[in-house]
Amino acid sequence: MLTAASTAACGGSHHPAATPQPPPGSSSTTTTVAAPPSPAQANLDTSASLALAVPSAPNNWNPLAVGGNSAATALISAGVLPSAYQELADGSYQLNTEFVTSVEATGRRPQVVVYHLNPKATWSDGNAITANDFVYTWEADSGNSKFKDLGGQPFSPVSTLGYADIVSVRATAGDPDTVTVTFGAAFADWKSLFGPILPAQVAQSVGFDHGFTDPVNDDVSGGPFLVQSEVPGRSVTLVRNARYWGPPAALSSLVVDFAGPPAVGGALMAGQLGAALLDITQVPSSGGLLAQLRSTTGLKVDEAPGAEWEDLEFGSASPLLADPALRQAIVLAVDRSALITAAVGSPSGIVPLGNRYFLPQSAGYVDNTQAHYLHANLAQAQRVLASGGYALSGGVLSKGTTPVVLNLIAGVRDSLHEAEEAALVSDLSAIGIAVHVSVVADLAGRLAQGNFDMAIVERTGSSDPQSQPLPTFVDQPVTASSAHTTSKAAQVAAGATPAVRADVAALEKKADAATTVAAQDALYNQLDALLWLDAASLPLFQLPTVLVYQTRYANLSVMSTPGGLGYDMAQWGVPNRS
Repeated sequence: MLTAASTAACGGSHHPAATPQPPPGSSSTTTTVAAPPSPAQANLDTSASLALAVPSAPNNWNPLAVGGNSAATALISAGVLPSAYQELADGSYQLNTEFVTSVEATGRRPQVVVYHLNPKATWSDGNAITANDFVYTWEADSGNSKFKDLGGQPFSPVSTLGYADIVSVRATAGDPDTVTVTFGAAFADWKSLFGPILPAQVAQSVGFDHGFTDPVNDDVSGGPFLVQSEVPGRSVTLVRNARYWGPPAALSSLVVDFAGPPAVGGALMAGQLGAALLDITQVPSSGGLLAQLRSTTGLKVDEAPGAEWEDLEFGSASPLLADPALRQAIVLAVDRSALITAAVGSPSGIVPLGNRYFLPQSAGYVDNTQAHYLHANLAQAQRVLASGGYALSGGVLSKGTTPVVLNLIAGVRDSLHEAEEAALVSDLSAIGIAVHVSVVADLAGRLAQGNFDMAIVERTGSSDPQSQPLPTFVDQPVTASSAHTTSKAAQVAAGATPAVRADVAALEKKADAATTVAAQDALYNQLDALLWLDAASLPLFQLPTVLVYQTRYANLSVMSTPGGLGYDMAQWGVPNRS
């Protein structure tokens, strides 16, 4: 349910937020913050506050650790932790010149990148932001076993991509504001690195994997906001960071409330909540709540394709789906357009995906299906099956005397996944394939082992085809034990034939050695086209990101970043009415 913090903080736009009060039996920690200078945004009300609801509370506030890999942690970190580059809505990167005044890419053999830090850059605890913070962030994300967390334990980062290619990060002698990063192997997408940066003095004290449990004390800020207080499991309150050297945030405070429907819907319609990021798995686009929100005066429902996408994957250890003819028939039999309508309705921009490595908003995206597989092609599926030695009799598909019966596993049971499962069961029954659906407790483990026929998996896209190799599990946080160490290319190719998997590995190695993004993108598109020919998996669609907010707020957009809200929260506010 909504907290007292939410309703108190989102009232009239001309009143600063009250400090949230904890419910009985809970505790709250507060840091006193000196009054900062007025924001530079002259057209925004500097006393305005915003209460924003997100679906679930994190239990780890380190966005770089697998335990902190959540939307709420990423959102809060965007306003608190500094990044060298900011990822924009189109997937491109923009230098964060408030933090890094300039960057030089000085060589390819070896590849060297030199960051010139703003001498004013300071953590909210008074420590300067230096090369030490870059060094620690690299070591924790490198995957190199010689670097250890507290207690001599290995680090468990979300991804080692790019960081694993670095051989040294060092300060320039006599110039503490210049950081030199040297790569052992070329990494074309180096702009994606060092975003965000962790405060080394905190992480070394509390630990990378399990230490960021108190957002007030652990989330030392190098951004426009800092965490003032927490009501555990209920909300956190961000206020302007008085030590921030750049333009101050327009909002006086931002309360992030951890709540889901139906409480959020009622609070929005009653004007008691400023904004909410909705979980589409809990509120499908075709559901009644969204229709009510769309028709409420003073509310805007902003929907756009998100970074998470649904993938139908085939088990590498499945004896039935080792046959490419059966996989090809399944791909041909599924009506992806109808499945999307059944699962999420018809939000703008949600279309069948034609690529496993790029999302449509990324510059590298190519529809490698050439617009095939938008709808079911049962006649072609039946021809493929017949040529593969299958026979359809009495509505049952068999090979020899064995009927084709497949298991479909998923990680959760909710209305969105139930709709997807029902569509797949119906589509495949049209070619005589029986499908049994089950929800499994350890989806990550089953995926790693490959001992399943089909699985619905949520994956996370990025402008970089290598990025985010871990699948996203709804209501199943990724842990160190379930984190995959294989590359994204290898994971999405797991259902391919062995020869194709070998070709994928060779192409991926070549792509990783590319020195330009354009060359890398071309190689990953070759790789994806190969996987479509082999029917290694069936990409379905992007999940919509849904942001609902009161129209009195300005500069909020669901497409602030490819994954939703993010780097520009300092610009959120309420226009002056003068």
